[in-house]
Amino acid sequence: MNKNKKDKCVSCKKETQYDEFDHIDLRNFYIEGAGQLCPECYNEIYQKSDSWKNTYLYELQHHHE
Repeated sequence: MNKNKKDKCVSCKKETQYDEFDHIDLRNFYIEGAGQLCPECYNEIYQKSDSWKNTYLYELQHHHE
């Protein structure tokens, strides 16, 4: 068994910085129930899903200017 095998992104399959056996509490971009994402896929998926919130907040802040 190779202890240093890197975990792959569940979306793009690229190798991540994390070893396969690194605890999930010590990882960034780990989605419980889905798995490990690379930073690029995480941002692509979660920044897009929040973009409506950012647009809405921007419009609220600048509505009365």
